[in-house]
Amino acid sequence: MRTTEVETLLIGGTLDFSTPPGNATEELVPFLPNGRQVVLAELGHTTDFWASQPEAGNRLITTFLDSGEVDHSLYRPAQVDFKPSLTHPTLARITVGTMVGLALLTVLSLLWMTWRVRKRGAFRRARPV
Repeated sequence: MRTTEVETLLIGGTLDFSTPPGNATEELVPFLPNGRQVVLAELGHTTDFWASQPEAGNRLITTFLDSGEVDHSLYRPAQVDFKPSLTHPTLARITVGTMVGLALLTVLSLLWMTWRVRKRGAFRRARPV
């Protein structure tokens, strides 16, 4: 990468596993003499940055664009909840329920077809009008 004098703001979060801030520190910052890096505690990638604390993000970016200064004073460490919305047992129950439902639908369809054949006779092709 070539060195550039452009003022650049690199924003990362300590929970950003797709593009860890350490990568930027090691691979980008050396080529950005006017670059600034901010690592925000307990935030992940883009969605966290834009949705978690929008006022703080707006101030960070606006201040940098207006003055070249970095103001991350509004940021507070985010509460991290690693509890998944769907657990494996819940997914298993949904899968088993779906399979049982489809099996029941199959049995009911076969019973209906048997009843219909006994009442009306075998299935035949429709005759053209």
